[in-house]
Amino acid sequence: MWGVSFSAETESDAEIAARVRVEVRFRAVTEVADGAPVIEVANRYGVSRQTVTAWRKRYAASGLGGLSDRSRRPRTSPNQISPQVEATICEMRRTHRRWGARRIVYELGRLDPYAPAPARATVHRVLVRNGLVNPQEQLHKR
Repeated sequence: MWGVSFSAETESDAEIAARVRVEVRFRAVTEVADGAPVIEVANRYGVSRQTVTAWRKRYAASGLGGLSDRSRRPRTSPNQISPQVEATICEMRRTHRRWGARRIVYELGRLDPYAPAPARATVHRVLVRNGLVNPQEQLHKR
């Protein structure tokens, strides 16, 4: 994904590491279930008591599968630009080829003065994402 390639050996190492993490979490949960204080178990495994409590809840809800690593991806992106605004930005650029991000932000503000216009950088990212920007080489004098 980021230019990193995994060999079959590396993937198996990652799978082994994930399995070991699940086993460690399971041991911590069973120790607490057997009567050990949560804070002592947390100190022994080098995590907070809240983490051990979260592991217990996840194990109670989902069993052993609940102790596996979970995605860290956000569930929502509340500040994401709406598809309607993105379509408007693209349409403005297609009809007015010379308009850049700054001008499009200005025109969006004129279209609906009560709606917050997206930032110039956001408009530029939309234009790049939709292939509506032709990158030009910068000439820097030395």
